[in-house]
Amino acid sequence: MPKISFLKPIDQPSGSLRLLNELRNNLSDEEFNTVRMIVAFAKIGPIIKLENEFQNWIGKKKSIHAIFGIDQNGTSKEALEYALNHFTSTHICHRTGRFNITFHPKIYLFSGITSTIAYIGSNNLTVGGTELNFESYVKLNNSEDTNVISELDQLWEQTKNQSVLLDKTLLNHLIAEDRIVNESNMRKLSRAKLSKKAGIKLSSPGVEFPSLTVIPPAPLPKSSLRSKVTPKKSLTETTELPSESTLASSAATSLVIQVTPHRNGEVFLSKLAVDQNPKFFGWRLPDIQHPRSPLILPILKDYLIQL
Repeated sequence: MPKISFLKPIDQPSGSLRLLNELRNNLSDEEFNTVRMIVAFAKIGPIIKLENEFQNWIGKKKSIHAIFGIDQNGTSKEALEYALNHFTSTHICHRTGRFNITFHPKIYLFSGITSTIAYIGSNNLTVGGTELNFESYVKLNNSEDTNVISELDQLWEQTKNQSVLLDKTLLNHLIAEDRIVNESNMRKLSRAKLSKKAGIKLSSPGVEFPSLTVIPPAPLPKSSLRSKVTPKKSLTETTELPSESTLASSAATSLVIQVTPHRNGEVFLSKLAVDQNPKFFGWRLPDIQHPRSPLILPILKDYLIQL
C-alpha cells in the first residue's frame, strides 16, 4: 500500500507546506528520472522559480512531460513557450462543442526505477496554485504497489490520448486566435474583472471571514532577473511592464518587487525587495515624503513589476 499524506487547505497560505517546495525536492532527488504533469492552468512564475532544478534535471538526461489545458485563457503564452523549448514533450488538451467542457485536472507524477510519487489535487502550475492559494492534494508515496503505478500510467496515457502534441506552428495558431495570451494581457483582464466587483458587497451584510496571516510567495531567483538596461524616463512617460519570461531571457540586471495592494488603496512594498537591492531605493524614491504621495503610482508603473 502507498503511504498517503495530504496538503491541507490552510497549509499554503500559512507557509507550513507548499507544493513548490515538494516539486523542488523531488526534482533534486536522484531517485527519480521522469516527471509528468497534467495541469489545467500554467504560468511562468513557478517555472522560473524551478528553472535551476529543471535545467539540472534535463542536463542529467531525465525527461519532463506536460499536458496543459488552454481553456479560459488560464495557461499563458510564456509558460507554453518555455515548455515547448525545454521540456521533453508538451501536449495541450482543449474541447469545444455542445457542452464546452473544461480541462481541469491537476496531477504531478514523479517516477524512478523503484519508486513513484503522485500529487493529485487542486494545484495549478501557478504562483497561487503552488504557493499561496487554499489548495489541497493527496500525496501518494509509493515504492512497491505495482497496481498503483499501473493505474497512474494508465491515467497519463488516457489523458495524453485526448491531447495534441504542441509545436511552434500550433502555438502560433493558438496565439493568433487569442486562445493563448501573454501574462501582461492576462493581468489586464484580471484587473478588469476585479474592478467590476470592487463595489459589490456580500448579499448578507455583516459577514466577516476569519483573518489569516499569509506568508508571501518565494522571490524570483536572482539568476532570472535579467533584462536590457534602458534610459531613465520621466514620470509622465508610460511604459509597458515586461513579462517574467522577458526577464528570464534577457541580459542585464533588473529589479522585481512584490506589490501588495491594501484594501483601502495603499500600496505596501515587500521588504524582500529592499533587502535584495537597497541601492534601488536611492533612485527617485526619496522624492516620496509620505506613503500616500501621488508620485508613488507613476513610479511603480515605470519601475516595478507586480507579481
